[in-house]
Amino acid sequence: MYSINDINCWIVNLKPFDDKIVSNDIIREFQLKCIESKIFGIGWHINGFTGTLEDNKDAFLAAYSENDAYKSIVRAVNNMSKIKEGDLVIVRLRNAHYYIGMVSDKAFYKNGIGGNDYFDEILSWMCGVHEWVEFQTDEILPSEIVGRMSMRRQPTLSIVANHRQKLLIGAAFNILSEQKISGVSRINISVDNFARSLNYAELEDLVCSYIYRDIQRQYPENNYILLPSSCKVSRPLYEFIFVCPGEKPITCQVKNEAVIDLEKYNDDHYRKIYIFSDQGYVNEKSKHDNVEIIDRKRLFDTLLDNTEYIHRKLSEYYTFDGTGIDL
Repeated sequence: MYSINDINCWIVNLKPFDDKIVSNDIIREFQLKCIESKIFGIGWHINGFTGTLEDNKDAFLAAYSENDAYKSIVRAVNNMSKIKEGDLVIVRLRNAHYYIGMVSDKAFYKNGIGGNDYFDEILSWMCGVHEWVEFQTDEILPSEIVGRMSMRRQPTLSIVANHRQKLLIGAAFNILSEQKISGVSRINISVDNFARSLNYAELEDLVCSYIYRDIQRQYPENNYILLPSSCKVSRPLYEFIFVCPGEKPITCQVKNEAVIDLEKYNDDHYRKIYIFSDQGYVNEKSKHDNVEIIDRKRLFDTLLDNTEYIHRKLSEYYTFDGTGIDL
């Protein structure tokens, strides 16, 4: 059994490496064949090598010294040569499925793996995995990992240096794999880090629950309800709307990865505008009486008291009772 402290985790951008290949069908076929063959790899096809990348790295890089993408090739090859048995790799396919695999051996040169020469025209160096465990939806994975892999420009290979993210990848692998990574502790959720543990939809649901309770406290004589259609309308400044006959509507804005400029929220059409950002605000206090910044501690209390369905999902990776580790 491997320990999370002794291995590395890697994000692999699994795609053919010819920039001219843009067809989703071709890319999807390649990715699925990698999964079926229990491998992943890097490209820049060239013949004349045998054995491991570790033994051939300098010669391989010399063969590409005049290539326009040489810097990217050096970075990918150097990272590929560092991958070792027991490391975890995570990939996201074009069908939006995620896979995590445990590496079975160091990078080696192609050799008709999978019983055919399909990969010979695409890849140069590849690693095997013992198995791929599949996550058919990103709702099963921690939002922090999904967010990391949603970056618009992903390098070919990148190491996960953040120990918190390593623990989350290890925990996700342990959920579905018969092979286990030891030393994977759950992470304590606190008032300081709870928002980044939620994806944007979960954070909006939490804020909605908070607003419902706060409306009942501040306006007990009114019967505000959430307007379902408002959740489907794209509006730059606001999320959903609460309505009540004869009263101004109430709305909100929620961000977990962006700073909010409070000066943009000065619309008297609304009785109240609730604001929450995990990243802070351009101005710490709004000049407008109908704008209310949601207190972080009170929002965290709402998470603890009134959102059991969020607890169930988070409990695979996090703990609320302080028995995990603080990161």
